[in-house]
Amino acid sequence: MLTRLTSLFNAAGLPAVSVPVALADGLPVGLHLAGAAGRDDSVLDAARLVERLNPRLPRPDLGERRKPR
Repeated sequence: MLTRLTSLFNAAGLPAVSVPVALADGLPVGLHLAGAAGRDDSVLDAARLVERLNPRLPRPDLGERRKPR
């Protein structure tokens, strides 16, 4: 799922990351960060800062797990 959010940036050669920041109706909401080509370090630094400043989220309750087909 998360690769779907960053694939356009990957194809363009731009660094991107999605960081979970909140829950809405029990499901995670992510903040998408992207940067200029070659600035992977800046994007990762920003993601680390968001994670450090944001409280740790509980794991979402997805209910009963489905059996694999």
